[in-house]
Amino acid sequence: ADAIDAALAQAEARARANGFALVSASGAALTVDRIARWARDLDTRGLRIVPASVALRGARDKRVSTAD
Repeated sequence: ADAIDAALAQAEARARANGFALVSASGAALTVDRIARWARDLDTRGLRIVPASVALRGARDKRVSTAD
């Protein structure tokens, strides 16, 4: 649980610094539970969960690689 919480905190910090963070996780019960707890008050922290396609929309100029 502590490792999952730490990874979510890192993702949140990346999202604040970069405008978004892409995160993937397993479907394990503990992982789902920790994400659900973390996500409960995202709106009050100024964050939201969106599909990757939405997060990456308009991010073409921010890519490190020029490969499509």
